[in-house]
Amino acid sequence: MLLKQILVMNDSLKSGDISKIKHIFDYFLKNSNSNLITSSEYRKYKTEIEKNYYKTLSKFLASKQFESFRQLINYSDKLEIFIDS
Repeated sequence: MLLKQILVMNDSLKSGDISKIKHIFDYFLKNSNSNLITSSEYRKYKTEIEKNYYKTLSKFLASKQFESFRQLINYSDKLEIFIDS
């Protein structure tokens, strides 16, 4: 079950559709007992999720979708994706 949700999360990032991204991320935040971040399934896909996260952030910024960019950046700490300066 958790693996399927992680794959849906990754697919939503690939799609670049902020409404899909918000829906799945909000679901995970609401159901925090799912232990998403600590799961072995998440760890297995974290690199791919992180890559798609950054690609989508870049897409939002390049297309001047600043509100979508802001919304996505607010999820970074919850996914343990940190932007180094």
